[in-house]
Amino acid sequence: MHHVGQCYEKVKQLSRQDAITRLQVSVLPERAREIQQIREAYGPIADEIIAEQAPFLDLTEQTYGLLKQKIADHWAEIQQIAASVPPAQELADWLRQVGGAINPAALGLDGDEVALAQDASHYLANRFTVMKLNRILRI
Repeated sequence: MHHVGQCYEKVKQLSRQDAITRLQVSVLPERAREIQQIREAYGPIADEIIAEQAPFLDLTEQTYGLLKQKIADHWAEIQQIAASVPPAQELADWLRQVGGAINPAALGLDGDEVALAQDASHYLANRFTVMKLNRILRI
């Protein structure tokens, strides 16, 4: 949760021009590498994740370019959504109040597991989330 909150914080801080600059250098994810990463991260449910994520995994250079343009065109709306999310520290405070884990170590995750989770978490939901935006912008 804390990582997601931090992603929103980063989006809030990016100007449209900063986002466009990042979009210009963002390269189409390599499908085979992404599938391997999904298999490592999701194990027995990997095939289901791969099927659900086909629209993202099957992007071509052209459709990836259209997605990046759509992000640039809607940057003001994206920032409005990010602004509506409570700050990461507030989310962490709420979790602490209810006895929830606020860092990976509290969940028993090591550094490699955390890195894999951060790289593959955008595949968990079959929709365009801040995690997928983070993946594209590399923020």
